[in-house]
Amino acid sequence: MQTWLFVPGNRADRIPKAVATQADRIGDRIIVDWEDSVAPGERASARRTTALALQQAANASDRCIIRINAAGTSDHRLDLNAVREIGCAAVMLARTEHPDMLRSATDGGLRVVALIESALGVEQAYAIASAPGVIGLAFGCVDYLADLQARPSLQAVHYAQSRLVNAARAARLSHIIDGPTTALDDHELLKNEALQARSLGMTAKMAIHPAQVQLLRQLFHITPAELQRARDIIDWYEEGLRLGKGVIRQGDQMIDGAVAKQARWLLDLHKS
Repeated sequence: MQTWLFVPGNRADRIPKAVATQADRIGDRIIVDWEDSVAPGERASARRTTALALQQAANASDRCIIRINAAGTSDHRLDLNAVREIGCAAVMLARTEHPDMLRSATDGGLRVVALIESALGVEQAYAIASAPGVIGLAFGCVDYLADLQARPSLQAVHYAQSRLVNAARAARLSHIIDGPTTALDDHELLKNEALQARSLGMTAKMAIHPAQVQLLRQLFHITPAELQRARDIIDWYEEGLRLGKGVIRQGDQMIDGAVAKQARWLLDLHKS
């Protein structure tokens, strides 16, 4: 379970701070943005600024995802050329709506997190997730709601989140990242959105301010009680197998192979 912190690619002062914020958690990522948070006239500067900042920050490239502009835009090819020179863990491709939009990045060997931001992208989620070179799906909730012409609410994004989780798991992807909470001071909203994302199977949530990171870490954290419960379930299930039982009852809980599989998944996630 991770947090992915956005930072504008043209802000030389913020990139090192973002690196420092995410430095103490192995799974955390930084998303250096060359798209929406950078004005079109500043994007060439963002590429140069990012290159210099990542050169100066130790091991930053290993946990850095660069959000590049959508396929078919004037900045897309320039972004790809710059990314290949800079080096990063992966790119996040904005406005992905079809597998063909990935080819300019994946054919060049880049790993891609496909950012789904539209109704069409949600409907194409499995085809996108199954494309070669894709390592994860991310949800652009703000653009998605605008495309739907729907008011922001937990209910309005529920279907899309579930669809992305199902598509990603069917394609055997590990990264399923929820979109950011744009109300920076509304911690209750951040909490509710994060809990829904986690309950549906999403593995991370984007943050757009360092102040959001600590709460997200707490909400996505696997608790000691959850881990112990998972260990107990596996022990009970294996004891049942030794007694020749495929299904056992422990208190009010039925435990079979599927329940044990879910417990093993939680333990494996904690170790990763």
